[in-house]
Amino acid sequence: MSISQTSGSESGHSRPYGPGQSILREGEYLVRNIVAADPDTGVIAVAADVEEGQSILSAHREPGAARDDVARMAARAAAGAPPGGYRFGLYFNCLARGRSLYGREGIDSAALARHLPSVPLLGFFCNAEIAPLRGANHLFTYTGVLVLFSD
Repeated sequence: MSISQTSGSESGHSRPYGPGQSILREGEYLVRNIVAADPDTGVIAVAADVEEGQSILSAHREPGAARDDVARMAARAAAGAPPGGYRFGLYFNCLARGRSLYGREGIDSAALARHLPSVPLLGFFCNAEIAPLRGANHLFTYTGVLVLFSD
């Protein structure tokens, strides 16, 4: 079994990055929703715990980058296929990655079909996805998680 995910965000109590860790690798950055901001004090509230010293950055949802990201993920999965290939796959896609991001349907599934043409895939949209990151499972949002099964 192989699990891949497109870049997204993690919410929960365990984090792959702690204070002082600022190395960002492709697909391993974390995005959190801004839930409130106070212009008088400069305080910004996010939908997760943030520790003092933890690196943060601003992210923008951009359809072209999201399309490229899912294509790279599918290409990596295809290149890493075991002998005999994959038997089937499951794709859990965030609600925020469908029509609301791209303006039309089927973008992510088309990329998967292009790179994994002989792999039967079943998928659906979710409000959150669960996948491993740096050896621990996390609750992700704004991402797609592809699980591929082989013999």
